[in-house]
Amino acid sequence: MLSAFWAWYIFLFVMSVMKSPDAVKLELEPNNLFRADYLIHFSVFFVLGFPFFSAYKSSLTKLPIQIIRFLLLGLILAFISEYSQKINPDRTFNPMDLAYNIAGVLISGCCFPFLVRKI
Repeated sequence: MLSAFWAWYIFLFVMSVMKSPDAVKLELEPNNLFRADYLIHFSVFFVLGFPFFSAYKSSLTKLPIQIIRFLLLGLILAFISEYSQKINPDRTFNPMDLAYNIAGVLISGCCFPFLVRKI
């Protein structure tokens, strides 16, 4: 199941750096704390927790270590995904996207370890 974690991340990384044919650059609005695409950013990083914690379901005695490992890995991957857009001329870096990516990782790290235990 850990391979599902990496497959999901690779998919979302490719989607985050790929230019779509009809791509529209969204303007940064400093007073706009929520747009529909922020929900997508949150969701894709929130979902990362399920395959990660499912892969380690048999060793739940080491839960605190797994949570820390997921949070560190998830935060690094969230940063890489968003920062890669800064160096891609076809994409726009948005700090709010990064904030929602991080929120998805943090909430996933709080929820999935306990939900996977019950499955």
